[in-house]
Amino acid sequence: MKGSSGIYRWLVVALLCLAGCLNYVDRQAIFSTFPLLRKEFCMSDVDLALLGTAFLWVYGLSSPLAGYLGDRFRRKSVVVWSLMLFSLMTLANGFAAAGWHLIAFRGVLGISEALYMPAAVALISDHHLSRTRATAISFHQSSLLMGGIIGGTFAGFMGDHYGWRPTFFVLGSAGFLLSLVLTLTLRDGSQRGGGRPGTADNDAGGAKLGATMVSLMRNPSVGAIVINSFAVSMATWVILAWMPSHLHDHFGLSLAESGFNATVWASIAGMVAMPLGGLWADWWAQRNCIARAWVQFVGLTVLVPAMLVISWAPSLPFLLFGLALYGVGQGMWNAGNMPILCDVVRTAQRSTAYGLFNLAGIFGGGISVLLFGALSRRIGVSAVFFSLAIVLTLAIGVVCLLALRLYRADRIRCFSVVAVQS
Repeated sequence: MKGSSGIYRWLVVALLCLAGCLNYVDRQAIFSTFPLLRKEFCMSDVDLALLGTAFLWVYGLSSPLAGYLGDRFRRKSVVVWSLMLFSLMTLANGFAAAGWHLIAFRGVLGISEALYMPAAVALISDHHLSRTRATAISFHQSSLLMGGIIGGTFAGFMGDHYGWRPTFFVLGSAGFLLSLVLTLTLRDGSQRGGGRPGTADNDAGGAKLGATMVSLMRNPSVGAIVINSFAVSMATWVILAWMPSHLHDHFGLSLAESGFNATVWASIAGMVAMPLGGLWADWWAQRNCIARAWVQFVGLTVLVPAMLVISWAPSLPFLLFGLALYGVGQGMWNAGNMPILCDVVRTAQRSTAYGLFNLAGIFGGGISVLLFGALSRRIGVSAVFFSLAIVLTLAIGVVCLLALRLYRADRIRCFSVVAVQS
């Protein structure tokens, strides 16, 4: 199999970085408007948590099917349609007349955004061979972090000066413009025979969704990555969803300042750490076939002390330091997920595998966002964050199992199957 030649494979990364950034801008923006929504619609903390949880759980439930569609149909088409649909739902948020309207729109947003990620990262994998794959995917994943910064800050600024509704009108319109650009410039990767099912390299894409899911879950490395996604996402989504309100309520920051500080420190640190982690993993993987799992291990060992700093921070500077440290660990951990899946899963199942990964992560995030809303005022914010540090410690054990017992054998097995089919 050959990757795309010339500069175009990096142009694909750049185009999808724009789409991925907007994807996260749209999902993150609403969290910076929580104080305004609480006042206008008389929403409780649990009601506000449902804005995060409704999105996350629908997103998670939709992810396996969304990933399967990315294996069965042209990945370019799935990406473009996803962008158009989630831009429409973002625009609809601005017309909400009651809190439950927003919850409903967030649920539909979850379906439309679920289509994007599995197809996008699989499309990048189609254009890039193993020696550049982790680096390329890391740049794309970094754009998601930039989207978190822009979404939180932009929505906070607009909320302070113009109200919360114009935010969604602007973002929805921007998405429609970007979908036109992708339609004109994006094309499918050479590794899938043009991205259509039924080609020699995509025969497995014709399998039923249930059979594909069973096949993936029989792969021990896939199971380890899925469990790890659940654990890390529990901590990550609590920070994404509740940190702006925590900074506003406990440190007296404005909406714009809260949205900015809740996202920028972790995101910038992650944007630096993720490409560096990807470069390190690509370089090391040429010398050690299980290097990608060890890079993830290093990232997780940073996440635990970061969460402890966040839970015990006596002042705002300490809290912001903890967020930056969390961004470093989360970036290094995230750099390895899709490249590991590409090593142990056939090309025609990559999008579905990432959809399964998303399912676990989003459900973990949805549960923790809801629990934070229900428990933070009862047991305290620090206790909730400390509990998440314990969850991350357990995730380290899963990655050790992946590195020491599973990854090497599953990688060899996958390559053997591809060689026989070739």
